[in-house]
Amino acid sequence: MSLDRQMPCVVTDDTAQPSLFLSLFLFPGSGFGDAAQMAPYLTGEWSEVLDYPAMPFDAVMLGSRMMVAKESKLSPSAKALVVDTPGVDNERYWEACYTGTAGGIVTVTSELGRRTIS
Repeated sequence: MSLDRQMPCVVTDDTAQPSLFLSLFLFPGSGFGDAAQMAPYLTGEWSEVLDYPAMPFDAVMLGSRMMVAKESKLSPSAKALVVDTPGVDNERYWEACYTGTAGGIVTVTSELGRRTIS
């Protein structure tokens, strides 16, 4: 399990007031291959692996899956490009796209200075 998604959720400031976060919705995204990979986030099991109490997320993002849906306004040629991108067979290898291409995927830096997989 990569800690890219998990650590921001378990590393907190000692002065944080839980009541300040009652209206906060948590949802991870990017890189989910199937329902089995999403389930631990919805059930809260992801945090138990790190010796924390169960911390379920409210939802998961399904970016590229929604881009290629019939209802999407994305052009047919762009949808085909997304569908035909092979990706990587093992999640350990996707980080290779930080410095090059991995399975047709590259990473760019967003305007917020964060890595974004494209």
